[in-house]
Amino acid sequence: MILGIGLLLSSVLIISSPTDAASKQKVRWIISGDCVDEYSEYQTEYEIFEGDTCFIRVVITPALPARKVALQYQSENGKWAIDDEKVTNKKGVAILEFGMYDSDGYFYDYYWDYRIAMARLGRLPSQNSDTFTVTFIP
Repeated sequence: MILGIGLLLSSVLIISSPTDAASKQKVRWIISGDCVDEYSEYQTEYEIFEGDTCFIRVVITPALPARKVALQYQSENGKWAIDDEKVTNKKGVAILEFGMYDSDGYFYDYYWDYRIAMARLGRLPSQNSDTFTVTFIP
């Protein structure tokens, strides 16, 4: 009888393992701040003026295991580069912020295509959002 209970508990632990739950992790994100047009429900283009606040709140459910998420932009050579990168907290949340100034300290005067990328973790697959455009206006 003790052997039977041990096998039952082992089965339950395997079925509810974090890896199984994480394989079903979903990524949601919302962009917030001055760059959002509150009248556009399906906005895919954003404008950031110098002095504006604009950030992205990424939520991953279930929250564990923690995942690395990145705000990536498509550089002029067509490759994706990281603008900001964070690890989700214990609630599955990460706040990503746009880099708005160049290496000389000048506010950008250009537009880029961005995406949210969640890195692969062990057997858990990577995921990327659809692209969206951000225009920086000094």
